[in-house]
Amino acid sequence: MTKCFRIVLFVCLGAIFVAPSAAQLPAQLSPVGRLFDRFDSDDDKTITTDELVDQRLFNVLDRNQDGVIEHAESRDAFMAMQVDERRQVVRNLARLSQNTKPVAAEETTKPVEATLTQRLTAIGDDAAASPAVPGGSIRVVADRKIVFDKGFGTFTKQVDRPWQPNTPVALASITKSVTATLVALLVDQGHLDFDDPVSEYLPEFGSLRLNGKPIRSPTIAECFSHTSGFPAGTRSRLPSESPLRKADQREVARLIAERGLVRQPGTSFAYSFRGYAIVAAAIEEKLKKRFADVLAVELLEPLKMQRTTFAPSLETILQMPIYADQAAGRDVEQVKRQIARLRSQQPTFVNAAGGLVSNADDMTRFLQLHVDKGAIDGNVLIQPETLQRLYAIAPGCKDYGMGFKTRRFGERRLIGHGGATGTGAYFDLQAKRLLIALTQSRQAGSAALVAPALTAVFADQD
Repeated sequence: MTKCFRIVLFVCLGAIFVAPSAAQLPAQLSPVGRLFDRFDSDDDKTITTDELVDQRLFNVLDRNQDGVIEHAESRDAFMAMQVDERRQVVRNLARLSQNTKPVAAEETTKPVEATLTQRLTAIGDDAAASPAVPGGSIRVVADRKIVFDKGFGTFTKQVDRPWQPNTPVALASITKSVTATLVALLVDQGHLDFDDPVSEYLPEFGSLRLNGKPIRSPTIAECFSHTSGFPAGTRSRLPSESPLRKADQREVARLIAERGLVRQPGTSFAYSFRGYAIVAAAIEEKLKKRFADVLAVELLEPLKMQRTTFAPSLETILQMPIYADQAAGRDVEQVKRQIARLRSQQPTFVNAAGGLVSNADDMTRFLQLHVDKGAIDGNVLIQPETLQRLYAIAPGCKDYGMGFKTRRFGERRLIGHGGATGTGAYFDLQAKRLLIALTQSRQAGSAALVAPALTAVFADQD
């Protein structure tokens, strides 16, 4: 059972004990509703997990591998919701999987002809009214013009500071898209090739074994498509005592190689930070520069993404909702000393799969690069055909390329990524439209803000 499937399962299990009956659910959920009814009357809990696994809803939702239902730690946020909010999460996820409009709690009282601005405002207000989602922001750009840009709610329930449209956030897995775009640029420059085996840059990957037998090295493309053959898992889920948490960039790659493969490269999807860590180390070996510096000079500076970094400044940290509760009640110098102490204890490793901090302005510039087919103000930075390699569904994957996921809304092809902190960044190449939806509320933020905004901006547009 894949990690994503297990997560979907426990999210839906969490809703079972509070879910409405079949009569209250949308028609396509009635089989699941009947199962809920059985659970309500099943005192000895003889209904098994296998019966839940068989339900079409869970099988459909298993297609989602982005921030909507990505990480196990999101369970706490989901379980913290009120009963009606949990019901709403299940409804929205189900309707998202069917490419139809999510149902807002007061939808029956809202006019069908509501404008996009009205709908997005309602989505943001509803999300911020939820105890599990203190605040967030939504930005929509169409034909290079910002058509919606608004912050909702506050930093946290304890810190009553308004969330601004450009509030900086931890991007989480959207970082993968940025890393993959950098590699596309390096491919164009002739430093790398997507089809290069990583052993070409990191010799230890030339002696991998699977079940005791020698096996080939995964390629850069396989590392980015999560088909490298290495174990699944995010860095945030590693045990605190894991050597991978204490090693520098190069040593992390060596440790990953030492632990070996668990499957044949290029055959199946297993969501993992490991492939991105390996490629980051390969870049350092090839260019003899720190990965973070290569990213900054080659990609972030040309795009003028001045607030995107693996090591945010004190000023940025004090503006980030994710740190607001820890910083509350402390003076600036105290926070500054703590940051310096923590950074001095950390290895020289940056998480190329999930460690970037950014804001809506910078993410607009990043997504616009893709909408403009690799050009900045008419000047080509990355060749369009190189970027297309990132979007193409990789062998062994259902909807994932290299650092980008494809979603389908009818005939529309939506490209982007979500993050476990409750973030989403997506674009439609044909419509030249992009969406940036940001919270720091994990599963709750993704379900209450990102997923409904996706549907409003892309699925329901002509």
